[in-house]
Amino acid sequence: MLDVPRAVNPPAVPAGAALDDPALYFNKELSWVDFNWRVLALAMDERTPLLERVKFVAITASNLDEFVQKRIGGLRRQEAAGVRQLSDDGRTPQEQLRLLHAAVVQMHGRMTALWESDLRARVADVADIHV
Repeated sequence: MLDVPRAVNPPAVPAGAALDDPALYFNKELSWVDFNWRVLALAMDERTPLLERVKFVAITASNLDEFVQKRIGGLRRQEAAGVRQLSDDGRTPQEQLRLLHAAVVQMHGRMTALWESDLRARVADVADIHV
């Protein structure tokens, strides 16, 4: 599989870390982005059959749309309400939003470029499907 970006690299876990140490936990939202990168990687992999690649782009797009509406929307509501509670990995809603914005913009750009500059034309040529 291709080397794909990560939303965040996990920190080193100190020896003997307490169970409440944020370094022991992955962020739920950032982990989701990393999962969706793996789906997009299947679309980017030229060993994957063409129509399967298109399917993986569609899945990525659908997942990303729902993620922005639900999960980022929820973090924005937390931010607007002044929530200061940290996530299990020790991040505020504002910190999560900042990291997610960068990750989602990068993912959307790669997904769109793959579709527009590669897959769309191939599907038209090979399968005579025009989108």
